[in-house]
Amino acid sequence: MCYQVTLYRPEHRIKILLMSQLSLNCFHLSQEDSIMRLNLTNRALNALIGSGIQTVGEVVRLVESGKIQAIQGLGKKSILEIKNSLAHVEINDAPEVKANADAGIEIEQLNLTNPEKVPKHVIKWQSQLIAKQLLIADRSVREEIEQLNLTNPEKVPKHVIKWQSQLIAKQLSAELLHEEARIADRSVKDWLVKSETIETNKAYKILATILGSSLNICEEIEFLLNNISEQHCLTILLSRYGFDRKTLSQIGQEIDVSRERVRQMDNELKNQMNDNLRTIFETKSISDLKGRPTLLRMQSVLLIARDMDLNITYEQWAKRIRLSGLVGNWRSQNLIGKDAVEVMIAICNMLGDCNAPWIQMSENLQYAVQLAAAGSPNVKARILHARDTLPGKIKRLINRHTKHSGGVYAIWLSQEIGREIEEIKDILQGLGYRTLSKDWFIPKALKGPRETSKHDVFHQGIRKIFHYCGPVSIDDVCSGLRHILSRTQFPVPPPDVMDEIVRIHDYKCENGLYYWDGTSDQNLNAGETIIMDCLEQIGSVVHHSELVHAFIESDLSFPTLHATLKYSPLFERIETALYKIRGRSINYQDIERAKANGERQSLDLEVDYGIDGSVIVSFTVSAMVIGQGTIFSEQFPNLSGTWSCYLSGEEVGKLNVTENEFRHLKKPFELLNCQSGNRLKFIFNTWERTVAIEKVRTDAK
Repeated sequence: MCYQVTLYRPEHRIKILLMSQLSLNCFHLSQEDSIMRLNLTNRALNALIGSGIQTVGEVVRLVESGKIQAIQGLGKKSILEIKNSLAHVEINDAPEVKANADAGIEIEQLNLTNPEKVPKHVIKWQSQLIAKQLLIADRSVREEIEQLNLTNPEKVPKHVIKWQSQLIAKQLSAELLHEEARIADRSVKDWLVKSETIETNKAYKILATILGSSLNICEEIEFLLNNISEQHCLTILLSRYGFDRKTLSQIGQEIDVSRERVRQMDNELKNQMNDNLRTIFETKSISDLKGRPTLLRMQSVLLIARDMDLNITYEQWAKRIRLSGLVGNWRSQNLIGKDAVEVMIAICNMLGDCNAPWIQMSENLQYAVQLAAAGSPNVKARILHARDTLPGKIKRLINRHTKHSGGVYAIWLSQEIGREIEEIKDILQGLGYRTLSKDWFIPKALKGPRETSKHDVFHQGIRKIFHYCGPVSIDDVCSGLRHILSRTQFPVPPPDVMDEIVRIHDYKCENGLYYWDGTSDQNLNAGETIIMDCLEQIGSVVHHSELVHAFIESDLSFPTLHATLKYSPLFERIETALYKIRGRSINYQDIERAKANGERQSLDLEVDYGIDGSVIVSFTVSAMVIGQGTIFSEQFPNLSGTWSCYLSGEEVGKLNVTENEFRHLKKPFELLNCQSGNRLKFIFNTWERTVAIEKVRTDAK
């Protein structure tokens, strides 16, 4: 929108120019555009979407008819926000929606009919500023404005200063400018305060410079790249410091120069851009700028990102500054087709080590840019922040958890290290994990078959199951892994999560049974070898006593047998004292055979009761009893409890007695040098809760 102002008196020109300035802060939308383009807060946006409102035109009609107040979830604040958003856009084929009351008051309070004469240079400056915003001004516009400001002796009325201040305030509220952006060693906010206390001509010049020095980041980037004659400067800038970074050699091959020449061109580009930068930030006075862009818009873009804290995403930030109009359009043909935001990011990266803090990216924006470069522009910066601030101890715990369980259980990790579950999820995403079901995570990079090391407990374990047990169900995989992890604190994935993990790692599945068709170097340990031999030679089901005899004949101890049955993923117990290979099918005859072959050696139990209240229990011990340190019989008297155990008058520990078992006898058996066939006498003193053990026969078998 542009008005012809030459036919009006100065005070009327001011009003026309003001209205045109206010309109130029708008951007264009169509009625069919999505309401997402209105840049509303989540509360207002969710309320509209929940009511089925999808387009800008629908919102306009609701506002015009007054039905906007009937939308559930929209309060006065949200409705005012919607009206303000519509006031800053120009909608094709739609009636104008008025701005809020404050905007109207701003205009009315300007006292535009003030009889005080407005100098012609003010009118000319306003006309040029509008022309510049319409992209029809030539390069001399800024110089003309500077000359008008510096040389014209006419006094500028106060209401012009007030109008300029209000126009800057409007740009601040529309996020076209940030109050902390600096020009001539002061922030915009400080200059607004200062303009109220200095002579009006000086105030006019300061505010005019803020408003007209540059309109968008495209204009400021073009200034920074001005006078850089190197043909391939843009290629080097984006390839070295943009999203898709390349090495010096790769860039050299692309532009057909040597690696060293690329390095030289890179340094020349950096020096020339640094010189252009110093002409702005080393300026201490507005008058010294002499029409140069102030980089206010670029600073504003970076400050907006800073204010979005760690919840920023690159996509959200880029959309926000594009919709505000801060990005603008290229005038230079060399830059057409280039993403202005990426070019700005590249410039900030290039000049990051220079003494120019006002165009340095904040930490949260650096995280967002890093994520965007990695192909995740919609991931929040806090993800990488959580990763980078994570103590090494927790990183190692996560790594061990992955190697043992095949993934990470976020809820368990939250309880283990005392952090909120949402923070744990951020940490895992930052470390490159992706979400599975039920709050389990798995590294993104781990896909398909891969080599394993001895520390990769998960893959070593399940491949051992597949190799020696054959195809098994997912429940058998989980149960086998549970045996492996029983000596650790790490949880085992539930079957549905385990199914996801093994499929991701390209383990095969047919008819509900999983297997590994790759090579495997999994070897049996000594205890597993003995048990496997028993199962192959005796039958598909073996009794515990059969395993005991096999271990007696070997050089391995009974604790080795018990440890193997507890920690090996290859064997499962189907009933008391009955074992088979995991996943293998068995039948009733196999079970009955194992039960029948179980050791049936009689204890030859005798029980006597003394007149002093003592109870004397005598029996003959077998090899299995000696190995287990436990005696079982259904004919034991009721002596349940814990008894102090004595040998030759010296206490050697505690005997734990249940309804049909004497437990914890390994040490007494060892001290008595018991062998299979020895007969022992247990003398229980029921008054003192003691038991004396004696060997009464030594005819070992």
